[in-house]
Amino acid sequence: MAGISQPIPRGTFLLGALAAGIGPLAGAITAPNRASAAVRPASIRSAASLGPLINIPQTWNNCGPATIAEVLAYWGIARTQDEVRAVLRVDGGVAGMTPYGAPSYARSVGLRTLVGVGGNQTLIKALVAAGIPVIVHQVVSLADPVGHWRPIEGFDDRQGVFTASDPYLGPNHLISYGDFASMWAQRGYAFLVLYPASRQGVVSAAVAASHWNQATAFAADLALLRTNQLDASPAGTPASESVGYRYLGMAWDAAHMGQAATARSYLRLATNAGVNQTEAQWVGAAIG
Repeated sequence: MAGISQPIPRGTFLLGALAAGIGPLAGAITAPNRASAAVRPASIRSAASLGPLINIPQTWNNCGPATIAEVLAYWGIARTQDEVRAVLRVDGGVAGMTPYGAPSYARSVGLRTLVGVGGNQTLIKALVAAGIPVIVHQVVSLADPVGHWRPIEGFDDRQGVFTASDPYLGPNHLISYGDFASMWAQRGYAFLVLYPASRQGVVSAAVAASHWNQATAFAADLALLRTNQLDASPAGTPASESVGYRYLGMAWDAAHMGQAATARSYLRLATNAGVNQTEAQWVGAAIG
């Protein structure tokens, strides 16, 4: 299937950025007018839309790069897919990406991140209503269960749909709430939010309104990894290396639970199992 990799395990990020020449000077942040009026999550409307986002058709295995590119463009930042891939796809582009480098990359372009698991639809609606796009990790479709990242730009309770500017399936892609939940469950309800510091208040309010709790969400994810019910390996990882990425995912989860000693123990196991050293350094930075 053109542009899509082999099935991607939960936890894989395919990160990247905007095609050359689109948007203002690289690194600049210009909050678009359409997002300037924040909507408090407590007053979420029955429908909201950010868009449309710029739709960027993905290249091979690059749903994440194209998705990140669309969100960067929304915030007025231009990066090529290759520029971001060179930083975040540390395997050289053969396999997919883990999420561990996303926070440092976002900081390099002047943005903050909220990287999570165990998300819920209320959180997505609250963020979109507040003018903030949300990237979710799902599958392409229920009939095509290949790991896939897509940016959510709108929702409508009357129709019961989310709208995605999908890098593979195209702009204005509608997904019913039921299918959305089923597809998201297959990837641990993972999500990624990139936003300027000026929008921290509405992000925090959206998290509070949705009752998403970081420690609880990562604890549940860690429990699934411990019992081999989730696979944190990037797409294309040899079976012999998958255990290392499971430990790396466990270290990441423990770090976000504030369990530094436990996280370091898992990170040592991951390193001993031969995980990519750059990814291990990213997780180490999260542990502190």
